[in-house]
Amino acid sequence: MVDTGTGRQSAAQSESHPIDLLASYALDALEEDERNAVEAHLSGCAQCQVELVHLQTAVDALPLAAPAVVPPARARARLLQRIASDQGDVVDGVDGTVQVNQASQARPRPQVPQRPRQEPIRMAPPPSMGNWSTWGGWAVATASVAVAAFTGWQSLTAQQQAATLRTEVASLHATVREHVTALDQIDPAQARLAAVRGAGSTATIQGRLVYQPDGQTVLAVLENLPALEPDHVYQLWLLPRAPGAAPVSAGTLLPGPSGAGSLVIRAPARLGGFTGIGLTAEPSPGRSAPSGPVLANGTL
Repeated sequence: MVDTGTGRQSAAQSESHPIDLLASYALDALEEDERNAVEAHLSGCAQCQVELVHLQTAVDALPLAAPAVVPPARARARLLQRIASDQGDVVDGVDGTVQVNQASQARPRPQVPQRPRQEPIRMAPPPSMGNWSTWGGWAVATASVAVAAFTGWQSLTAQQQAATLRTEVASLHATVREHVTALDQIDPAQARLAAVRGAGSTATIQGRLVYQPDGQTVLAVLENLPALEPDHVYQLWLLPRAPGAAPVSAGTLLPGPSGAGSLVIRAPARLGGFTGIGLTAEPSPGRSAPSGPVLANGTL
């Protein structure tokens, strides 16, 4: 947290908020009495609600960080057996190797039609067409290529997922730091919590505003934001108290895949001079004045 000069504000926040328990709560690793205490605190604490949202996002991403698992040695033989099982000429050996089913050699040999001589392109037959062992080798070779291709694809996918996860975690850390900095600028004794509600076709939008009436910082956390049209952003507006005054842009945001988004608003004047906040969807990168309908609003 940002040092306030005396250090007393940060210490007070640390003592009054169960910061150390939130991570365990997100992992569902608390005892019942601890979980009940955390849930009771969360019901009235916007700061911890925001922190929990980011912790749960990180927990949901943890499975993607797991390294690729190397399959057991017999997995390859079983895969080859399944590939060749349609013809019944390959079986799993006792030692995990792939062997030719000798019983299959007694079956009638398939008649492979030959292409007419006038065909401009001829496919050369595999070597020793009368030997079923050779056909088993072809099946094994084909399966080996498939296994190698799948292993390479799995490794590349894991690397891409890890890179994406690192980017997302770095972004989350930056967002959390920004939120903590904003909350440090709000006196807990004077903090206010206001609701944001959608209207009409966007009535599912909801959110919270954390602010100090005589301050200039607002932390806005929104949920259930509908998907935007291409090249559009959500834009928040401060609504002046003075009659006839135009809305003031408070910034833009893009929601995540879950429809959640947040924004730290830096008002140009004390928040007492504004009646509330409105939300619109505008062409990227935003407008100097709202051009779309109000999708949600909150009263300060």
